[in-house]
Amino acid sequence: MAVLTCFGEILIDMLPNEGSYLPIAGGAPANVAVGYAKLGGNSRFIGGLGDDVFGEQLRHAIRRYRVDDALLLTVPCSQTALAFVQLDHTGKRRFSFYRHNTADVRFPLTELAHIDWPSDGFFHFCSNTLTDPHSAYTTLAMITMAHHHKQVISFDVNLRQNLWSNVQELADSVERCFHFVDILKFSEEELCYLATAKGLRSEQYLAWLQSSFDVKVLVISAGHKPVTLICDDIWRQYSVPEIHAIDTTASGDSLVAALLFHLTESSLRNELPLRQALDNRQLLKQALKFAVQCGSFTCLSKGAFPAMPEFADVAHHFTPFELSCSALPQG
Repeated sequence: MAVLTCFGEILIDMLPNEGSYLPIAGGAPANVAVGYAKLGGNSRFIGGLGDDVFGEQLRHAIRRYRVDDALLLTVPCSQTALAFVQLDHTGKRRFSFYRHNTADVRFPLTELAHIDWPSDGFFHFCSNTLTDPHSAYTTLAMITMAHHHKQVISFDVNLRQNLWSNVQELADSVERCFHFVDILKFSEEELCYLATAKGLRSEQYLAWLQSSFDVKVLVISAGHKPVTLICDDIWRQYSVPEIHAIDTTASGDSLVAALLFHLTESSLRNELPLRQALDNRQLLKQALKFAVQCGSFTCLSKGAFPAMPEFADVAHHFTPFELSCSALPQG
């Protein structure tokens, strides 16, 4: 089975809980690693842990969900990043970060030499390690290595403007990564933000992106509205199940994890390399249908790691054909 390698921030989400805050493991790329593993995939997480009690909690959580932590390093004399989460009546979240020189942006560049890349695998990252000069350099080095080792590269833009000391650098820093990306996911709001920064409408920005880069798959989430899949000239929308959302904190991460997991399973069953699986439109459609269900399931309870589904939690929504993806037609 293909290995998913995730790199980036791992932190504590401080969730509101009866007048206080409940510390729960999170961090966007760490969520994807855990979501993939909970569905049954083989994942590993690369990043820095604080030399504190929260770092110990995160290490325990990663191991609990069977994510490989061999390159999850404790950074001496460092603290763990905290994200205080505010939830409105619809479960929509807003973050306040405590993240100055924390362990997640201090991962040692020298450790990249110790990465053993699989022959066929995914590499996933987000934009939050682009906000600091050291971690941005490390992230770009990691992306370059993953590209050199022929990994399928997944990028969830996941913008957090309040983490940038100079927000004017945000768009250029994000778009610099597009040169290496195979799967690109952003929210409708993130798409609008990047388009506006370039003086374009969202539709124009997407056209520019498709003509300028070799991104194979675009996924655009929009809260309770349909999720959009763009592959070449094919646009398809997938309705989101009607639910009573409790906490949307990790819904996008869960969607990405499920998309990558379904593509992994499908490529294995059809004896296709992952990169070829991205060219199978029917497979992509089924993978995103599965991913939307997983993302919605994650909104039904609080937290990130514990809220994401195991395979049995969503399997009843699909026929055996949709889950196995065997004998898929091409095109």
